[in-house]
Amino acid sequence: MKRISFLFGVHLHQPVGNFDWVMEEAVFHAYLPFLRTVASHPWFKFSLHISGPLWDYFSEKHKEIFDIVGEMVDRSQVELIGGGYYEPILAVIPRRDAIGQLRMMSDFLEKNFSSRPRGIWLTERIWEPSLPSILHEAGVEYTAVDDYHLKSIGITGDDLLGYYVTEDDAHPVAIFPISEELRYIIPFDAPERTIEYLSSRANEWGGRIAVIADDGEKFGLWPGTYDWVYKDGWLERFLKLLESNLSWINIQTFSEALDSHRSFGRVYLPTTSYFEMNEWTLPAQLAYRFHILTEELKKEGRFEELKPFLKGGHWRNFLSKYPESDRMHKRMTEVSYLLHSLEGELDKKSYEKLRLSLYRSQVNCAYWHGIFGGLYLPHLRDAIFENILVCERQLLLHILGDAPYLLRVKDINADREDEIQLTDGKVSLWFMPQYGGSLFEIDALLSSFCVTDTVTRRREGYHKLVPQTEGSAHDESEHKSIHELVTSKERNLSAYLFYDWYTRYSLLDHIMPPGETVLRFRNCEFAELGDFVNQPYGFEVKRSDKSCEVLLSRDGGIWREGRSYPFCVKKRVKFAPGKPVRFLYTLKNGDIPQDIIFGVEFNFGLLTRDDPSTYILCGRSLRRIKPSELTELSDVLQFRVVVGSKGVELAFKMDEPVNVWSVPIETVSVSESGFERIYQGNAILFHRRFSFAPNEQKGFGFAMEIKQRDRE
Repeated sequence: MKRISFLFGVHLHQPVGNFDWVMEEAVFHAYLPFLRTVASHPWFKFSLHISGPLWDYFSEKHKEIFDIVGEMVDRSQVELIGGGYYEPILAVIPRRDAIGQLRMMSDFLEKNFSSRPRGIWLTERIWEPSLPSILHEAGVEYTAVDDYHLKSIGITGDDLLGYYVTEDDAHPVAIFPISEELRYIIPFDAPERTIEYLSSRANEWGGRIAVIADDGEKFGLWPGTYDWVYKDGWLERFLKLLESNLSWINIQTFSEALDSHRSFGRVYLPTTSYFEMNEWTLPAQLAYRFHILTEELKKEGRFEELKPFLKGGHWRNFLSKYPESDRMHKRMTEVSYLLHSLEGELDKKSYEKLRLSLYRSQVNCAYWHGIFGGLYLPHLRDAIFENILVCERQLLLHILGDAPYLLRVKDINADREDEIQLTDGKVSLWFMPQYGGSLFEIDALLSSFCVTDTVTRRREGYHKLVPQTEGSAHDESEHKSIHELVTSKERNLSAYLFYDWYTRYSLLDHIMPPGETVLRFRNCEFAELGDFVNQPYGFEVKRSDKSCEVLLSRDGGIWREGRSYPFCVKKRVKFAPGKPVRFLYTLKNGDIPQDIIFGVEFNFGLLTRDDPSTYILCGRSLRRIKPSELTELSDVLQFRVVVGSKGVELAFKMDEPVNVWSVPIETVSVSESGFERIYQGNAILFHRRFSFAPNEQKGFGFAMEIKQRDRE
């Protein structure tokens, strides 16, 4: 009789900082129904990975999941799989943190279930060749990757029905290939299709292994799956079909397969992830071309034949594709180095508490973007920054000691250019001289809130698909993977496809012609006459015992009719602990008259346009403005931004009246439920009209104070 081993793995994960209502929906539509159903079939063996953020949530809100899982572990129905506790991408965090997170999960599972895992769930199946030595040091014997990883080195067909061994520095680890075909069949096709798949791969000697390991959210949380999997009975039918074929289907856990089967040999995998991820990492135009090419090859029936030669990009490309991702990554890495350098100086309890915050800042979801919102979701980025800043503030207090402030000039983001940090332990200001002399980050440390956490509107490969889905809705009767769904969550999304030609940092200097409008500024369609916004500034730092000044300057030009006319911008930042930060501009014209609008742009991440505790106060009467309002005001001396949920207020006071434009910045991105519009924050432009005579010099100044207030 032909036989085959069948490995069924499930991965449950929600990111740090996700909304409670999302967590609850996942629990009651996917996690509990799935676990209760399979627990009622004790013969069904499977492997289960639950990420640390979910274990933390279950510990607080759903202890019954511990009980259900514990019973299945006790009767050897389920094998618990480890991984980095807070679901980091192991290859791109510091090695000591990767090993620490792996051991943290292993210790947790051993403590709570008397089960120390032998294998791990590899986050997003992101593989780099150095991983085996990291895994080996953490006590890991195996992991699973997509079969595409092996196809990309020429292993195809029946040679994928087993596991392989790889190594780094002579440290071996076993690699199980996950069947992409099964990922798309389960649970989106009839249960009989899985049996047909297994039957077609079974053989007389029974040495083959078919592997499915995928997100548990597809069993009830993804669009249309709850009714299909549970109300329409897909899962029960699937289990009953398996049970009726146990004479030839050998259902095993990963560890059982590892112990009962020999490996298919040695392999060395390239840096890669699952196929869809490799598309998402590409630049927008190339990603779209890659998508079209893939679809064409599928229609021609040549996709599987040519798939080993289709590489796409790899995960680290996200760090160059999205400066916002890179900034979080480099800030996290810097805090990691700082924490571990002070390990011997901190008491053990404090060190472990801060290390936990560091680990929480390494959860992968907000660092990238594909079919899930990821980077585009403000609450997920906010959670990353919150944990970075919780850790950083305590470390800064230790470093500062009795000093009133700290000045650091250092290449933080590894681009061979220095950034500047000014902090008094309550507020941190981060400057990037090489990019417009910008203020790229403002941190309210007492609230652990990054005030400037926004996202630039940029082209995405899928934006060309948006017009095709206008007004469409998902047909709940269709049972498709989220990778196959193309739909929109609202009409007329194409009207919001604006693109920024510069990164939305703060303290950016604009020179525009008179007559520019707030609407053109919102749409990023205004005429920029100057060459200052994204160009390098020189810098000089002056310090004293109680204060510090940063002087940023650029001898640039004003462009008219293809010619540049000299113009100089100097901005002096005066920082003194406990006092408002002063910004003093000196504008010097060249040898011809100029009539211009000069403006200074700030970008604030306000988290939501709908929370009534988040608002703007502006003008003489401090008029209250919603973040979603397109606002144009004249003769403004005071301007305040209030984020009540964070207990933060930014107060601006102008030396002379200015005009103010405040515009919401929204992106069109994609999630598992379709294309959607997401509010990212507000762009604020303080501006005045200036008429310069030849060689004339004028000034422009204001102060900014970051205040603590009660949370609302």
